[in-house]
Amino acid sequence: MFGTSEDHKYTGTEEYIIGLEKAMKTSHEIARKTLKTTQARMKKDYDLRVLERQYAPGDLVMSYKGSKVEEDPKLGGMSDKGRGTTIEGIGGTYELVSGVGFVLVEEASSTSNLKVQVEQAPLPPAQETALSMSKEDQKADEFYDYKCPRSGKMERSYLISQRDQRCPVRGCPVMTRSVKSHVLGEHLSFMFAPTQEPHHMRDPSFHRYRGHMVMVLAQWLTGITSATYDDMVQFLRRNARVPIGYPQAGEDMPVFRTVCREMGWPTQAWFKIAPVCKISSPVCILHWRVMSSVLHFLNSYTSRHDVHGEV
Repeated sequence: MFGTSEDHKYTGTEEYIIGLEKAMKTSHEIARKTLKTTQARMKKDYDLRVLERQYAPGDLVMSYKGSKVEEDPKLGGMSDKGRGTTIEGIGGTYELVSGVGFVLVEEASSTSNLKVQVEQAPLPPAQETALSMSKEDQKADEFYDYKCPRSGKMERSYLISQRDQRCPVRGCPVMTRSVKSHVLGEHLSFMFAPTQEPHHMRDPSFHRYRGHMVMVLAQWLTGITSATYDDMVQFLRRNARVPIGYPQAGEDMPVFRTVCREMGWPTQAWFKIAPVCKISSPVCILHWRVMSSVLHFLNSYTSRHDVHGEV
């Protein structure tokens, strides 16, 4: 997602993976810091616009009917701090208290129109606004109970919406609505992303490199040193797991066809990945859904053969 302007040099699989891991960690840290700062600034500006109210004597206002308050802990024992706007309404006189709203301070037997009688009360200071923002952020963090090992991002491990999906990687407890972003960001490298930098997409050597990467994965996944095209296809048909009726996007097709042409493999207009028995090319491993479903086979291989890095 966050590419660099430097041209990549493809020296070897292990060297590339180690360098890629460092580059991805740096990119995610920079992006996360920038997004968090921007989000906080936009929320602050939005809250200020929402909270701002301009009243003039005689304007109609909105109020709610409440009970008379003797000692309210929210008001610190009926403190006058934050007060200044009173209205005559149904049931008596209401006074505006910052952070609480209109509170009934004097009961009356007769009714009158809701009018502003005096000047508007001042808005809460910026410090109080910032404090309320931090409390809201803390409440939001309470919904997340799992910390992703790679990025440190907090995610949920339980279902709260029908749109939530479980991460297809075996052993990952994350439940999220953006499962594709989660898998590509936490489990796979950018080599499995359907969109790449324009200069990569125009470079035939880049697509040949991805093709050779597919065959290296074939050796690791099948456990066959001289794994062939057909060996990889049979492995994916037996072990890949893709939901029935998965809405496969067409953005992967040009990438798959280009890799097949550069590797001299048979190409076709559409590479099906669901149902998995229809998989007809090893290039389908480049689809994030297919790769994530067989990633546990690769993890077991790397642990046995002392291979370090990320896919």
